Amino acid sequence: AGQVAYMMTALGALPVILCTAIVWSVGLFLDWEFVPQPDWGALLTAEAIPLFGIGFVGGLLLLNQMLNFLDLQNPRILTGTCPSCGENSIKLFSGGADPADKVKYACTSCGCKMVLDTVNNRIESAGSSSQVGDSGDGFNWRDTWARVKNTATKIVTPQEA
Repeated sequence: AGQVAYMMTALGALPVILCTAIVWSVGLFLDWEFVPQPDWGALLTAEAIPLFGIGFVGGLLLLNQMLNFLDLQNPRILTGTCPSCGENSIKLFSGGADPADKVKYACTSCGCKMVLDTVNNRIESAGSSSQVGDSGDGFNWRDTWARVKNTATKIVTPQEA
């Protein structure tokens, strides 16, 4: 939870500060222009909370739009210990509009392959029962071409009845 809060604070700091500064600038400019002899102490005290509130809410709305655009809704950072080597090497970001329920993962320390269940926050399978990445059973062009040739030969060659 601490890492997610840090990420949200880092992403939201600039929009909140920017919106607050813009709202304060516009609000104080309008007061300065329309009030001939303003009492700045009273003016800042009377308008500090509303201007700050409007700027803060505007910054949060802008942050929400940024999170939707970057597909970072409902962020979670899953961490854990590798069942093979015992290192705290499992670190996975999960979130977005449609997060995957099961994620293939390989330990950064020992290379142990596992499938992580992001819904239940647990390792579903690990070791040789898990397949991650290229298993070496890639597309075999030779066998496919041989099947295409055999099929074409059967179509072109007249069949005797």
